[in-house]
Amino acid sequence: MQILIAVDREPYSTQAVVEAARLARNAWPQVRLLAVAQGRNGDSPPKAPWSLLREQRRRFLAAFAGEDCPYPAEHLYRLDKPARGVWEEAAPQRRSPKDLRLRLRLGAPSREVLAECRDSGCDLLIVGCRAEDACGWSEDPELPAKVASEAPCSVLVVKGRPHIERMVCCLDHDQVSQASLELINQLVTLYQARLEIVGLTDKERLKAEVERKMGGILDYYIARRIQPWLELVDHSAFPAFLERQARQGLVALWMGKSSIFSKVFSRARVRELVEGSPSPVLILR
Repeated sequence: MQILIAVDREPYSTQAVVEAARLARNAWPQVRLLAVAQGRNGDSPPKAPWSLLREQRRRFLAAFAGEDCPYPAEHLYRLDKPARGVWEEAAPQRRSPKDLRLRLRLGAPSREVLAECRDSGCDLLIVGCRAEDACGWSEDPELPAKVASEAPCSVLVVKGRPHIERMVCCLDHDQVSQASLELINQLVTLYQARLEIVGLTDKERLKAEVERKMGGILDYYIARRIQPWLELVDHSAFPAFLERQARQGLVALWMGKSSIFSKVFSRARVRELVEGSPSPVLILR
């Protein structure tokens, strides 16, 4: 797994790094920390965002204090400029089992975060946002909702200090990816949360048929000693159902290619979900 963590100087970004580090302690993913800045494309990166990235790297590595750390020690990193308007600080991969890189891009935050998702081929983007008012970033109010709706990868939007007792995961029994199932497994284990799986029905999909097809997903989690609860929801009632669930715990929504949920839940609704939910939101792809 490769995780991209987008940060700015606000406390919600620090919380995103903390949550990413907690996940990394279980999964040992490859990690990139990304900041975006305005400025000229000179030979040296702007100092303020680069200092921020190094500070967040120290915070990330602190989560491994007193135990084996799969990521490089700070003194091994070297600065490079792999592309115009992009700087990177990384260590030789042979010096540690896993890779942790700092990336700085110049430009508009939303555009550059989405570009980094595409260029890096990451599996999961983690981004924090304010929990009290429309889930914005200070320099780009629309960033969390925009990247959640448009990124080519899964996106976890962290709000506040998550205390997750239940995860409501809306999964397509025909299409959901193995990587998404595993990510849910990691988060349920991390938060010690109750897992509730939601399947979608309509006139063409009888409840008994959907329940039978969801059996494989249930078996996957039962084999990992997780006892999920299954609920079936008619597609016409799904938007209102999801809005209610978002007030009570982390909502995960499978929006991969050909997802049945994309037919009843548009990109605009994804943005509304991210902006309006008081809890973290996970968009799966």
